[in-house]
Amino acid sequence: MRALALSLVLASAPALAVEQDVRLRADYFHLTAGQDGGPGAQLFGYGLRARLVDLAPLPAGVLELGVEGRAREDLARERGTWRGLSEARLTLRDVGAFSVTAGRFGFGEGIAVLRVDGGEVAAQVHPAVRVSMAGGLVADDEDLTPDADRPVVAGAVTVRVDDWLDGAASASWSRVREAPAAREAEGETQRDVLDAAARVLVIPTDTTWAFASLDLADVASWTVPPDDPRTWSATAQGFALTQIYGQAGYRPVRPLRLDVGWIWQASRFAAVDSTDHFQDASGRVRWRFAPGMQAMARGRARVRDRRVVDGEVEATQAEISTRAQAAIDASDLFDLGLAVNVGALHDRSPSRNQTALTGEAGWQGIAGHAFGGFRTTLRDPDDTFSTFTPDEPGATVALDPYSRTVEMAAFGRAALQARWGYVQASVDYDLQAAQWMAFTQTGVVWR
Repeated sequence: MRALALSLVLASAPALAVEQDVRLRADYFHLTAGQDGGPGAQLFGYGLRARLVDLAPLPAGVLELGVEGRAREDLARERGTWRGLSEARLTLRDVGAFSVTAGRFGFGEGIAVLRVDGGEVAAQVHPAVRVSMAGGLVADDEDLTPDADRPVVAGAVTVRVDDWLDGAASASWSRVREAPAAREAEGETQRDVLDAAARVLVIPTDTTWAFASLDLADVASWTVPPDDPRTWSATAQGFALTQIYGQAGYRPVRPLRLDVGWIWQASRFAAVDSTDHFQDASGRVRWRFAPGMQAMARGRARVRDRRVVDGEVEATQAEISTRAQAAIDASDLFDLGLAVNVGALHDRSPSRNQTALTGEAGWQGIAGHAFGGFRTTLRDPDDTFSTFTPDEPGATVALDPYSRTVEMAAFGRAALQARWGYVQASVDYDLQAAQWMAFTQTGVVWR
């Protein structure tokens, strides 16, 4: 209802001769209960995104309003309703070299992106350099009142030189209150949080490029004692998550793209019996070998130390796992819009040797698409799916109760799109759990 009321207010925008981009969307998600005990779900979601530019005639600068909000209602449970206002800001930009923003807005780069309730001042200090400073409170959807317990100070700089260099960096200090999901406010902890990130893209020639990024973040971690699920404890470690990524690419001819990448990641969230960091080295080839036909091949090697316990002696041993991936996409076959996409993924490590296959066929055109297919799924062994024990005795609930891992499924998907908006739907059937999933979404665009 709030989104509808706001959209009616925005409908008066033409009278002000503003430039507008307003988008309304709604969706419905239905998941039946699985034969293996998997829970069902019924969710209704809706959202609004609006950009209004040049709200009023000003002697200098341009006044812009940005609003974005979304909500999700759990129709099957009393608890679980979630609403979020990710943006509600007023910006006066291009006043000489300065721009000023007030309200709720996103700020930062990479993993250091955060939502701020406060203000931002940005200045174009050089034709190629822009500096921004922000301050206020860490945005909280549950507590919209000003609260001195959530201060934040952040800064960012972006650099762009012609078409060959694009870089940015940001850092922030904040104080946040944290607790595991679905926990009561009692027992919340406050922590000082430092986040920083940087990225740079260099394009020295028309056929080569290089990209690098660095992320440092202080991520909360907590434990729930199994003998007393009503209590929990948190640990505070500065810069608990570190990620370094690099990629280099080469395109000798337009249809062929080659790239190699390397990533080093450290986090306290580690898989069972493993250390808290790993390294990946990967390579990828993408080849558009005919009009409407593209092939891709990718290989990855991951090195991670695993804990090895021999009696009372504990040590680490390097474990190497590999992943090979290949896919072929063909569209507009026989000039009829017919399309086929097939892919394979193979993981090999000391603990497993598995292959996942995906294939779909259908039609794709300017007005939309329709596909049907089959897939099997592999979940990276380093991905974890944490749970906590709620207050109800004997109940275990996933931190994200609507995520699921499907090992084998048949699916269909379709969409229609036009200038006014879009309609899309998908149906998924888990062949092992005999579980149906249906999702549909519609959106309206006004600009």
